[in-house]
Amino acid sequence: MAKKPAKSKEPEDLKLMHDLRRIIRTRGAAYLSDPNVTSIGIGRKNGDGDISIVFTVREKLGASALERLGSKALPEQIDTNGRSVPTDVIQRSYKPSYRIVERGPASVLKSRLDPLIPGASISHPDGTAGTLGAIVFDASSGAPCILSNWHVLHGETGRVGDKIVQPGPFDDNNTADNTCGTLLRSHLGVAGDCALARIEERGFERAVYGLDTVLTQMADVDLGDTLVKTGRTTETTYGIVQRTDVIVQIDFGDTVGAQNIGCFEIGPNPDFPAAEGEISKGGDSGAVWIISEQEKATDIFAGLHFAGEGNASADEHALACYPNSVQSKLGFTLTPPNAQSSKDQLEPQNETLGYDTNFLGVPAPMPDLSLALKRDAVNFGKSQTIPYMHFSVCLSAQRRLARFVAWNTDGARKVQLGRHGFRLDDRIAAKYQLDDTVYANNRLDRGHIARRADVAWGEIEDAQ
Repeated sequence: MAKKPAKSKEPEDLKLMHDLRRIIRTRGAAYLSDPNVTSIGIGRKNGDGDISIVFTVREKLGASALERLGSKALPEQIDTNGRSVPTDVIQRSYKPSYRIVERGPASVLKSRLDPLIPGASISHPDGTAGTLGAIVFDASSGAPCILSNWHVLHGETGRVGDKIVQPGPFDDNNTADNTCGTLLRSHLGVAGDCALARIEERGFERAVYGLDTVLTQMADVDLGDTLVKTGRTTETTYGIVQRTDVIVQIDFGDTVGAQNIGCFEIGPNPDFPAAEGEISKGGDSGAVWIISEQEKATDIFAGLHFAGEGNASADEHALACYPNSVQSKLGFTLTPPNAQSSKDQLEPQNETLGYDTNFLGVPAPMPDLSLALKRDAVNFGKSQTIPYMHFSVCLSAQRRLARFVAWNTDGARKVQLGRHGFRLDDRIAAKYQLDDTVYANNRLDRGHIARRADVAWGEIEDAQ
């Protein structure tokens, strides 16, 4: 799987980062045993200075107060391979992003969705509400799955095999009718706060809500990387990586207690400020942070959000698990097994796809388009029509609806198939398509343009 290219660094810088990571791995847990220390990681002195070891503490205290607390003063520098590295100490604590879930204004992300969409409200039935981070695929079976946090899909009362609901009970307590999957695997520890649930009884689309991107790569983030996420509560917000290789200690409740979680830290991006300065709030747990270029999201998965600043602090920050660690614990892929590459999908070389103009033995061409309609059509390769099995669609970019559909049907070779959930075409940008929410809670019938029963014919695999 491709990864974000590493930024060019001098050999000395690479050696220093290697040494600092080793220090955190070997000594981090010991520092976190201090009751006043909440995390340790790699950042910059005073936010923009030299590379340093950055500690966070619950309170900055004098020597006598530290002694009463049973705490010790942190070192002003740490020596490694004959080099002294400065430290920095920041007053900051953290909480899981599910502890305080805000009701807030109504949002499509808090409603029941079919197909499921990354960014939407989701939870274990005994939980409140978190975020469906991404649609991924079980590495063993290839089954489509929901990626989110342990504390969203599992929690203190959960077990593998439990039903998962969308939206979360905080947004809709009718859990009996909102099942969307089954908890498959989970992990809570240094590798991350993460869980996987197999999708059931719903369709899905892979593009993250509001970002029109499908994840295909994973990043190993660096200081200064720019990110974007969509969460159930704050929706789309932007951030900058401020600390890497962090180990943070967070209390996950009475039965689980304090856990050390490996992660990195994100601060607000001043170029794209969030509403009320909040890049995350309760309910955003499980959202995926994505590498961004200015306002545009790429297809690169950077981290799995799981916590934010505690104690109502104005010092806004978020924490995210590393995608490689999460993947190693849960066993998933970002793309379907044996999927075509995007290049293959966008070059319609498969002659079995699309409307066949000579299907009847005499030419039956599709309608011609005026110059204005050609400009409005969503292109697929060099064509103004989009090919599917036995039919083609001419899609209006402005209206997000079909101009026309042409299909072939063979009544003698029809195949009876069960229905599947409605979903968008992930070969086409989501901004050109209308999702299923257009038809929710109204009297319109979604209906058909190319009738489903007419195009389900031929070999079973083709009909499916």
